[in-house]
Amino acid sequence: MKTSVLTAIMVLQMTSRALAGECREQLEPLLVSEQPKTTVALFEVCQAEAAAGDAEALYWVSFFYFGLLESTSDERRGVESTTASAEKGYPLAQYWMGWQSEIGGLLPQDAAAAVAWYERAADSNNWLALERLSRAYRNGELGLERDVARAEQYAARRP
Repeated sequence: MKTSVLTAIMVLQMTSRALAGECREQLEPLLVSEQPKTTVALFEVCQAEAAAGDAEALYWVSFFYFGLLESTSDERRGVESTTASAEKGYPLAQYWMGWQSEIGGLLPQDAAAAVAWYERAADSNNWLALERLSRAYRNGELGLERDVARAEQYAARRP
């Protein structure tokens, strides 16, 4: 489970266009390398940015909790960090919350919660959320009524 969660997070992070602080600047290249060499010092940089209130840094801290470093692995804290990031408005974390609510991996499976999180991420034009909502309305998924017009509205907003 840890490997699939960490892999999914790495794919999601590559879709984000916004640049953040030192945490992301140092962490992003490590996530796409074949043999990431993460250090406790980088974890501490990310934690400091998160403690200063940076919503994106809270999201990056979750990578460590989801197993990037053996010594920091703690799924509960990873979910807490991602949730805090999402609640502060970081779109990629909001998408993650929707995805986990949809599949029931690390959060309880709840289609209504998934839609709500996807909508919050879509409000920031997160293309993954826009795509998921477009498909859900087109196919009548996640407990939504089939609505092709609404599906097209979401699809038209994708970057």
